[in-house]
Amino acid sequence: MEISNPLSDRSLVNRSQLPPLDAIVYSSMGLLVLLLGSWVPDARLNISGLPLDLILMAASALLATTGTIRISTFKSIAILQIPLVLTGITLFWSLTPEIGLDKLTTLLISGNLGFILFNTVIEKHGVDQLGKLIIFYLSLLLIVAIPYKLVNGFFDRSVNFFINGPIIFARLMAIAAVLSIFFLRNRARIFSVIIFFLAVVWTESKGPILALTLTLISVAILATNSRTRKRFCLGFVLITLSVIWGFYYFDLGARDLGRVGIFYSVATGDLSAIEAYSSGGSLGGRIEMWSKTINLIPERPFGIGLGAWDRAIDTRLPTPYAHNIFLELWSETGVILGSFASIPFLVFLFSPKKMFWFVAFCLFLAQMISGDIGDARFLMVFGFLAYFAKPENSNLGNFSDLNKPIRSKQLEFS
Repeated sequence: MEISNPLSDRSLVNRSQLPPLDAIVYSSMGLLVLLLGSWVPDARLNISGLPLDLILMAASALLATTGTIRISTFKSIAILQIPLVLTGITLFWSLTPEIGLDKLTTLLISGNLGFILFNTVIEKHGVDQLGKLIIFYLSLLLIVAIPYKLVNGFFDRSVNFFINGPIIFARLMAIAAVLSIFFLRNRARIFSVIIFFLAVVWTESKGPILALTLTLISVAILATNSRTRKRFCLGFVLITLSVIWGFYYFDLGARDLGRVGIFYSVATGDLSAIEAYSSGGSLGGRIEMWSKTINLIPERPFGIGLGAWDRAIDTRLPTPYAHNIFLELWSETGVILGSFASIPFLVFLFSPKKMFWFVAFCLFLAQMISGDIGDARFLMVFGFLAYFAKPENSNLGNFSDLNKPIRSKQLEFS
């Protein structure tokens, strides 16, 4: 490794040209790492006996060795993740260590590879290049998922959204929606946010729907001028009224709306649906799991071991994890170690409220009610981008000047 400054005038983004080839490669492989998640071979991606996912993960790891990262960032990230690595000690008393090992390695391997690959694009070509490329890739994923679901079950949540399940797909669409606010302009911005928001609703995943809604409201409050804020509020009211009108006009109340039914009931004034829904279904199951997990923590202050949550908690839901990153860490790895291990997921809160802050905020909210430690790789990557990748001269008031290069000493992996 050598100390150098790889940035030059070439790092300036020329909007009239296609993205540089290396930016395409690094960003696509970074997103692919997050999509695949685990390095353990998946039968769905086994083609003619070849574990395609394992091959792609290995290729991404090799590509990451050619990436660029600041020395100070490299050291800080290494220190931040020491508590996460130490949680591996609890595998010795876990009843299902193989599950815990899979979750931990998914987080550490995918999270770090994804960050290095994304960060390389920012350091070499600017944050604007990375943001637009991610939006483009996720648009392609949505385009592919639509015909796939039309053939296999458009509203059937048991059918994957092409590669990922509904929760991960919803998070990806939420990422695209938030990034669209900052990296697209005018009508393209409005159209993109609406499309990706509808894609999140399509998954019927209440956590990402709520997280994205609160994030969009936060953007309007914290990152816009008064004129834009008024337009947002007006647009939000008009969309809400249009949705309610659509419910009545198409008589959707007489149809089976699945999980989205609770939103229809609330929008049409039937607040009793909340109480009825909270006593059963996934929401009721979550409340029950959270209550049992909270009771378990003081009984096992040093944790039950990574991956052993489902052995200690009897749940009626098919997903064997606490559906809250902090409860999962505290119950499986202990109060002390789990508290320190949660720091990497909170570091973004201390960064300026710019584009990646809002993406991390959205993922943070989603992680409070769904997903396990392995799924938190998305939060870790964008949280690190929010804190460590700080584009200069960005202006949240008008979402412009996001592509100025960062000039500093770099650490080359080569």
